[in-house]
Amino acid sequence: GSIDLITQSLVQLNDLSKSLDADIISQHGMLAAIEQEMQRIKGTGSFKINYTVTGNPVYMNSQTELIIFRIIQEAFNNIIKHAHACATSLLLHYNQSRLEFRIDDDGSGFDPKQTPVGQHSGLRNMDARIKLLGGQMDIKSMPGRGTSLNFTIPFEKK
Repeated sequence: GSIDLITQSLVQLNDLSKSLDADIISQHGMLAAIEQEMQRIKGTGSFKINYTVTGNPVYMNSQTELIIFRIIQEAFNNIIKHAHACATSLLLHYNQSRLEFRIDDDGSGFDPKQTPVGQHSGLRNMDARIKLLGGQMDIKSMPGRGTSLNFTIPFEKK
């Protein structure tokens, strides 16, 4: 029936947006894709976003960049779904040997000891993805105090 059609359309739309992200990244790099994603989220009026890039951007292979992009996307999806935040920030810092990025929100927060990564599919996905890249994820959060996710990814040795 029509519900099946709608579901099918949504799945196709989701697949399409995923492949579009991948195309943007392979053609224009991850920073362009992130910029577009931040504009898209700002457009929803969910919360303010402060987006900053420091250091000298290093282009990584597009598979790595896509994984990093997905982590950032997942983090913002979590904020939209759970955090009830007013303001968020994304900081990417490229230094000599690694990319560090941090996502902060002023939302409801949680107790990481009470909510192990394994129980939260969003956190679990991010953790699994960062490990694929030989990186690390560090969560700082307190109920009522927002959340800070810190990620570190070493650059591939050329």
